[in-house]
Amino acid sequence: MERHSLLFLTLLLALCASAQRDQRIYLFSCSAELPISATKPLVEQVQQLDPNGRISIDGALLKVAISRSVASGELLGHLDHAGVGSFTALPGTQKSDTHQAPTDLPVYHDTGNPEADRTAYDAAKTAWQNAHPELFQGEHNTTHEQR
Repeated sequence: MERHSLLFLTLLLALCASAQRDQRIYLFSCSAELPISATKPLVEQVQQLDPNGRISIDGALLKVAISRSVASGELLGHLDHAGVGSFTALPGTQKSDTHQAPTDLPVYHDTGNPEADRTAYDAAKTAWQNAHPELFQGEHNTTHEQR
């Protein structure tokens, strides 16, 4: 019995790892800054297309990790259907079915020290913007990060 459990767990881990490799990352700009209340409807729309889909919000910037089988136009339609704003794909993030946007977007890490956390995040965000000027257009205010 123990051997079957170990085999099942190994197979389950392999399937989970495989599902994550089959994702594409898209970057979108919203017509307005996204409040924290926009997270739930956006997650619901993304997960209708892919139960393993994830989002990250930074002001008016939206990052979506979703299955490669989801067409970009279908994703854009679902995002607009969330009712939180009008979305536009950032240039260079949907050039072809095999193109991937950078996966090194800065992430806010909560260490319990909000001032130091904000300073570290702002520095990482500025460094990312300087490293990827072709993907980042305009200024986006930082409000929150959702993983």
